[in-house]
Amino acid sequence: MKFDVRLKTVIIGFVGAALVIGAILRAIDLGWRRERVLDDAERRAAGLARISSQYLRELFAVTDASLRQLTALGPRIGGPAAATNWTPILNAARAGLTGVGSLTVIDADGIIRASTLGAIVGQSRRDEYVFRQVASTQDDILIASTPFRTLSNQLTIPMGRRLRTADGQFAGVIVATLIPAELRRFFTSMDVGLTGSVWVFHPQGFVLIHEPSASDPLGDKSTGNPIFDVSRHRAVGTLRARLAPGGLTMLNAFATAKEPPLVVAVSLGEGEVLAEWRREVAISIATFALTALICATVIGLLLREIDARSRAQERAARSETARRVADARAALADELKRKNEELETFAYSVSHDLRSPLRGIDGFSQLLLEDYADALDGTARDYLHRVRAAARRMGELIDGLLELARVSRSDLVRQSVNLSAIARSVADDLTAREPDRPVQFAVQEDLVVEADGKIMRSVLENLLGNAWKFTSKAPAARIEFGAEPRPSGLAYFVRDNGAGFDMAYQAKLFRPFQRLHSERDFPGTGIGLATVRRAIERHGGQIDAESHVGCGATFFFTIGAQA
Repeated sequence: MKFDVRLKTVIIGFVGAALVIGAILRAIDLGWRRERVLDDAERRAAGLARISSQYLRELFAVTDASLRQLTALGPRIGGPAAATNWTPILNAARAGLTGVGSLTVIDADGIIRASTLGAIVGQSRRDEYVFRQVASTQDDILIASTPFRTLSNQLTIPMGRRLRTADGQFAGVIVATLIPAELRRFFTSMDVGLTGSVWVFHPQGFVLIHEPSASDPLGDKSTGNPIFDVSRHRAVGTLRARLAPGGLTMLNAFATAKEPPLVVAVSLGEGEVLAEWRREVAISIATFALTALICATVIGLLLREIDARSRAQERAARSETARRVADARAALADELKRKNEELETFAYSVSHDLRSPLRGIDGFSQLLLEDYADALDGTARDYLHRVRAAARRMGELIDGLLELARVSRSDLVRQSVNLSAIARSVADDLTAREPDRPVQFAVQEDLVVEADGKIMRSVLENLLGNAWKFTSKAPAARIEFGAEPRPSGLAYFVRDNGAGFDMAYQAKLFRPFQRLHSERDFPGTGIGLATVRRAIERHGGQIDAESHVGCGATFFFTIGAQA
């Protein structure tokens, strides 16, 4: 038995430890792989950001190179006033540029003299940022404006260079208008997944490009965007963050182009990046669960085999133990039965044999009192009265013992017994014995049981006799006999409103010769309730009592299985 328990413990412990260690190692590996997948994704995003930044740098370089060529041609073309000469040259230059919406020539007074957009010729640009900045500086530098929207709601970024006369004087400005929306084709071709996106931010905090986008944030302020906020302090970098409250966690990388210093950012959805890793986790969990199930099944079969062998051994041991216990119990029961029979026979014989000497003692004491009363003084007569009282009490004790022996020794003959009729008969006998006592009896009708009639009469004689005795001092004595249902069956009771008893001494009630009241207050032998208990137990029932001092007592008894 102990070996089997140890064996099962070792098997379960070994397999459990193997599973736990395997699960821990796999979890560590999956954690490392997760970080590697995220790092790879960040490097890919950073690579896309660098490519995009390089693309913008080259685009701006080509545009600026075109503007340089046009400014160099300015003196030969004839300055801004030679509009007819500028128009075909601007159109040809515009056709070779990507992302440029228009090329415009503005004279020194801020008036548009030539443009690839003929509709704006003649308009004034004197107050615009690019014109003012170029006109106010002597340096030959590229000036770029903040983004603004045209009348057609198109977001543009003007870029301009100074036009000079043949002698180097300020002649005007040539402006290339970049349209970020026309650069979308390049960014939409980038593989950023279903949840990823590409951002281009202006250094002053405007969103220039956002692809793909369900909304159109172009021109919106980008302040508060984690990518833009970090890019203000570093030219390149990566970060993991949510771009909107409650949004998805994104893997972000950014790089800054120069002239103008636009920030290009690539965002990849962390959930999408980890999709393959999560499938691997799910497969690992399923594999572990299947492995655990197989191990549990195998262990279960092993344990079942061990338990079956152990149970077989235990059954054999229990069977042998039960046989020995049964033999010992049978021998003990036979011995106990023999001893009880001998004891009952002895008690019956002693009780029977004591009757004759007691009658002699009582008879001779009475003769002395009757025939020699004149020769006896008061003390002698008192002694003789005490001898006769003791002889009578001894006789009552002997009668009680004989009744207890009769109840214990007699054959139990079950038949239909009307307890109500027996109770009324006993009540009539008690009333006839003391007709002057005003006692009210209440007997429930038709209480019939399968029991031994003689023994049940002895039970009711004792219980009703006790009730009669202990109500002797009650001003309005009442004795009841009836029955009430209980979960275990019908319980019969004898109830009175007499002296009652203290429940603390309940255990002494049904022991022979045990009394809870003094002989002077309520005479008796102390054997009656012991006889009742023996009679009820022989019928397979139980007896109990409830009481409070001065409030009467109730005795309940049941009759066992009835035929």
